[in-house]
Amino acid sequence: MKLTHARILSIGLFGWLVGVAPTAAADVQVIDGGSLVLNGRTVRLWGIEAPPATEVCVTTSGRSWPCGQRAHAELRSALQDGVVVCQPKAPGFEVCRIAGLDVGALLVKEGLAKARDDYRELEARARQARVGLWE
Repeated sequence: MKLTHARILSIGLFGWLVGVAPTAAADVQVIDGGSLVLNGRTVRLWGIEAPPATEVCVTTSGRSWPCGQRAHAELRSALQDGVVVCQPKAPGFEVCRIAGLDVGALLVKEGLAKARDDYRELEARARQARVGLWE
């Protein structure tokens, strides 16, 4: 995802206004599909339960697939080449966005994480579409 200079500036200003420092993707390490290290501190994504990086899932047809690796790769891909802004939501959990996109919601929508709290409707749609964990 490529961001224009104006978009990066607006994200930076948003982060400054709400007291959240924007972080370049190069300064972010993905631990698994639901957590990352941001400026040296571990951040767990709000509203999701992603499979551990080593988890293998089985589809309803019996096919195995590396769901944990896919969730990890999707989060890493979403965070590339951009500015990450994370904002605390609850103790130990943060909502992280890149270019305004909530990456936790993205993982649930793609069927790569289960919903907690705010994302239940997105999970229901993923289940209905039989994508990812619901395949």
